[in-house]
Amino acid sequence: MLVGSNFTTAQDFLQSTPHPHLWCFFSQWEKELQAYPRLNQPVFNDAIRVPLIGDATIRHAPLKLHDFPSGRLFFETWEKEIDPDFASLKKSNVVVVHNNYIIGHDAKKKRFLDRGLWLLRD
Repeated sequence: MLVGSNFTTAQDFLQSTPHPHLWCFFSQWEKELQAYPRLNQPVFNDAIRVPLIGDATIRHAPLKLHDFPSGRLFFETWEKEIDPDFASLKKSNVVVVHNNYIIGHDAKKKRFLDRGLWLLRD
């Protein structure tokens, strides 16, 4: 998912066919994080934009927001739609909701529970 000019590492899709450039990318990302522990997202964004082997780069694109919405889009914007049927239609086509723009595990779980999106049993 693209947030501003950066990709978030919360939701990623990877082609299942092994590719040497992809393995090289993950190795670089892991080495950088081990050498300098910090948030993984800035390291990911730096690594995804540089050539790996020769001029080869990882082909990448953001996931579509209407299929993979952020917490703000799904829980705030779409819930405030004037037409509830239209908001419901948008939500029914979602593949994965990124439960962000809220702090803490318990708050995230409650938000999912309140909307029937938490399917695990405690």
